Amino acid sequence: MLSVMKHLLQFFTCFGFPSELEPDHGANFTSNLFIKTLKELGVEQILSSAYHPQTQGALECHHQTLKSMLKKFCYKHGRDWDLAISYVMFAIREVPSESLGFSPNNLVLGHRVKGPLDVVYEVWSGRIKSPEPFLDFVSKT
Repeated sequence: MLSVMKHLLQFFTCFGFPSELEPDHGANFTSNLFIKTLKELGVEQILSSAYHPQTQGALECHHQTLKSMLKKFCYKHGRDWDLAISYVMFAIREVPSESLGFSPNNLVLGHRVKGPLDVVYEVWSGRIKSPEPFLDFVSKT
């Protein structure tokens, strides 16, 4: 429980405190400590319906996409999955959602972030100079 609160507080101090939070019915989110802490921070807790994941449909859809990407990535990279997981997470944060039309990066940071494919494009188009082994690096990554 304390671990969940610790990480939530780290998130809140980076991105701001929400007015409301809609967790599921997990024990970490229904404990008295969690509820009391949210109340002291001025965050209203709105519980979703128990055993009814459709109430958080967009999140569940996002989780399916995330699980699918991670599964394929881990299958391909085996035991080295942890070395490049940040690339998968970047890809997830970079792609606009169908429902909102914005990427998570754009919504949180307020602008489009330059990604690995942007760098590849800039090298191939000649906008930036790169040593010859760049294409070898990209093909190995």
